[in-house]
Amino acid sequence: MAARVLFEEVYAKMKIYVVTHKPVDLQFLALDKCYSVIRVGQYSREKNGLLSDAEGKNIADKNPNYCELTAQYWAWKNDTTSEVIGLCHYRRYFTTHALSVNPKYFLKEKDIESFLKSNDAIVPYNQSYCVGAYKKYLSCGYEKDLKTTKEAIQILYPEYVPFYEKYFEKSASFRLGNMIIMKREVFDAYCEWLFNILQYVEERTDLSGYSAQEARIYGYLSERLLNVWLFANKVKCKSMRIVNTEELHNVTYYGKEFLKFIKIYDLIKSLIFRLQYKE
Repeated sequence: MAARVLFEEVYAKMKIYVVTHKPVDLQFLALDKCYSVIRVGQYSREKNGLLSDAEGKNIADKNPNYCELTAQYWAWKNDTTSEVIGLCHYRRYFTTHALSVNPKYFLKEKDIESFLKSNDAIVPYNQSYCVGAYKKYLSCGYEKDLKTTKEAIQILYPEYVPFYEKYFEKSASFRLGNMIIMKREVFDAYCEWLFNILQYVEERTDLSGYSAQEARIYGYLSERLLNVWLFANKVKCKSMRIVNTEELHNVTYYGKEFLKFIKIYDLIKSLIFRLQYKE
């Protein structure tokens, strides 16, 4: 009992920010006190009483390029009291039931407390791609930006280079969505590392001629960099499924989730990747 009381004292302040760029019905989030909506993009400029990433220390104007990371940056710089901080989307949530959109299955404060007793972070399961994580990036961005990212790591954090090569360049998978829940000290360390690298890349990247999708460069890069940081720092993680509340009508989605459930989907993709790109 004493241990339980101590845990509640340490992690009494928990905040999971739900990032949205448009008005959506999120009343169900009132079911759990740890969730808080934060507005980004043009929506952040409207006066409606909801939290905005354009307040306090912020990079809100960079949302077209940083995507949900403008909310992550806001939390890092402005939320000074929460001892557990997380990020999810208005349509994507960590869940204990991947085939249901019922909010009762979304992670609750008590679930997070339980998982963080033996872990430092909660992250999405790795998503595997037949072409590999590196080549998958080339479907939405340019290789020159990956070279600049590696240069940033070589200069700023050279000890991370082997992990970048192993867990990104030579990997079949990465964690989608920029969705995380972390203990405060882990969150702070990750944000400092991540935003230093992204700033280096930004200062050396001309986005002229990029499409709207390609211009989301820093949001895409951060998805690939998460595994690099987690493995390099040996962070104890609880991997969770994500439910997309706008996809569950899709038969393909159900098929993928069924294969994931019986642990075949990622295995098949990883095998194809290794057969195609084995050294």
